[in-house]
Amino acid sequence: MKKRKIVFTVVLLISLTKLSGQSDYESALNYWQNGEVLKAHNELVKIVNTSPGNEEAKYLLMKSFFIQGRYNEALEIFTKLNENFEKHSESVDLAIQAYIHLRDYNNAYLLAKQNDSKQLSYLEVLKNKRFTVIADRIYRVQFLHDDKISSDIWPGVTGRINGVQSLIRFDTGADYMIVGLTAAQKLGIELENETSGMQATSKISMWNSIIDSMSFDNGPSFLNVPVKVMADLGEHIIFGTNILEQLFTTIDYPNKLFIFTPRNNVQLIKEHHKLLSPNSINVPFFLWSDHYMTAKGKFGSNDGLNLFFDSGLIALTQIDGKVVQASFTASLESLIKWGFDKTNLNSSCFIPTDFSLSINNLVQPNTLVWYDANLKNDRNFGGIRIDGLISHSWLKNYSWTIDFDRMEYIFGM
Repeated sequence: MKKRKIVFTVVLLISLTKLSGQSDYESALNYWQNGEVLKAHNELVKIVNTSPGNEEAKYLLMKSFFIQGRYNEALEIFTKLNENFEKHSESVDLAIQAYIHLRDYNNAYLLAKQNDSKQLSYLEVLKNKRFTVIADRIYRVQFLHDDKISSDIWPGVTGRINGVQSLIRFDTGADYMIVGLTAAQKLGIELENETSGMQATSKISMWNSIIDSMSFDNGPSFLNVPVKVMADLGEHIIFGTNILEQLFTTIDYPNKLFIFTPRNNVQLIKEHHKLLSPNSINVPFFLWSDHYMTAKGKFGSNDGLNLFFDSGLIALTQIDGKVVQASFTASLESLIKWGFDKTNLNSSCFIPTDFSLSINNLVQPNTLVWYDANLKNDRNFGGIRIDGLISHSWLKNYSWTIDFDRMEYIFGM
């Protein structure tokens, strides 16, 4: 009888351990889906340390390292994943992206080749024409605009692309560069690697290619810049998040000024910090895929939201005879959850509200919402629910500094 009792007790303990492990993973997954990345990370480290064979936990830990900009650690976890793991192809794509962030194009290419990745031809170009930043000081570059769109709505800078004088607009909703088909033809950009992509909520034709040279007037220069050519973008030329990733950058909206400093120069970055407002607020952010920056925010009474920072959202309307720009957009799913009347959301529209839109202690009242009827459900980045998108209209009230080493925004009043 004793032997039977002991055996029963051992089996019971094993069962309880399994249940406990599963519960821990579900807790971590729940944190992750809600954008509580650090809480998820801490749970996952415990699980992986005690259950190194838990492939799901390891993969989610890899994603957690990645979104925090800890790419080498993400790659270390990748090497420990079983090749028979059902999500191994997704982990390969993430590892390739980690190598690209590290500008290790050789290993990105080798991994793509070993796994027959769709990115192979694009990565071969990157490997042979390496993206290079030429910057050796602190640069101050004024906002400029053309007669069509004011920098108050969409900031840009003048510069040269393949030797051609150009107006290049700023948009954190882009990765490196995005160029319209008409502009690409004028700039002599070869159309390679045709594929499809998304512009807002619409699917469009696009091509991956390389810009041989780009420079900002009185600013840094770049060689072999990755670019996406989009069929529906006309003459627009855009630089985005992955250009800034190579720099320590302030977008000083009130003074209509970019300040660019090479990210690898510690002394210059210290000097750059002295230029920032003493009244500043630091906000942690995360970076998913190539360019999707997110941070926590609040809309009305809805706190702890995951907001995608897309400085290029151009949604304009007229209120009382004045052109105004929406500062926020969200899906039908979220708007209904927050109490908006579904019967008023049958088509795309602007929605004036008395809701505030807040990041930390930065609060702006009377948010104008742009609703795109094509966006029925919340976006998700790597499994994290994205509650809404915050635009230039909100950001333009601050001096906004992006620090990719600390993964932190610095907002100055």
